[in-house]
Amino acid sequence: MRPRDSQRSKLYAAEAILQGAPDFKTVQECQAFADSVMANRWVRARWNRYIEVRPGKGHTRATGSHSSGIIQLPLWSRQRLVVLHEVAHVLTPGNYAHHGPEYAGVLLSLVHHVLGAEQAAKLRVSYREHRVRYNLKGVPSSPRYTVPTQASVAAKQRERNTRPLSSDEKVAMAAMLRRGAKAGQFGPSGRKPRANALALARLLEVAP
Repeated sequence: MRPRDSQRSKLYAAEAILQGAPDFKTVQECQAFADSVMANRWVRARWNRYIEVRPGKGHTRATGSHSSGIIQLPLWSRQRLVVLHEVAHVLTPGNYAHHGPEYAGVLLSLVHHVLGAEQAAKLRVSYREHRVRYNLKGVPSSPRYTVPTQASVAAKQRERNTRPLSSDEKVAMAAMLRRGAKAGQFGPSGRKPRANALALARLLEVAP
């Protein structure tokens, strides 16, 4: 059974220090921000999941569901902190209180790694002033998913680019060149581009 949500009003008051005017005009912009949060290297290594943003039409409150991975944002709520607030609801395990210490710890961690250490320090001070309890039980203590570095991605791309073609790949490429020549992609018959394409196709077909 989920614990009672006893510090909801305190948490709302504490996080108000970071709130401002709406940052986004459309749901698509909110979705792009949520995607960037989940693509953050630190976040992705701990919670590798997709979050869907919906308009929240007819809703007076923004919502976020751990079970469905869906957040709903009415017009007033389309700002970075509110999106992070709802993302934190999605990421906090469902056996904790909605705005309990574990949730507050997840939100503080997201603010630190997405908005920066200065914003996180402000929120931490505000937590203390408003007597918001927080802990990091809802945050995985170490990465659970392997997130490739830019260097490893580049190395794999270079490896793919320099790997010799297999026999099947050569046959497929030759067939594509012949289809392109037949469709006129390389110009009319007798022109050099078309002749070169057909010559390459023949070379690929006979190559070991």
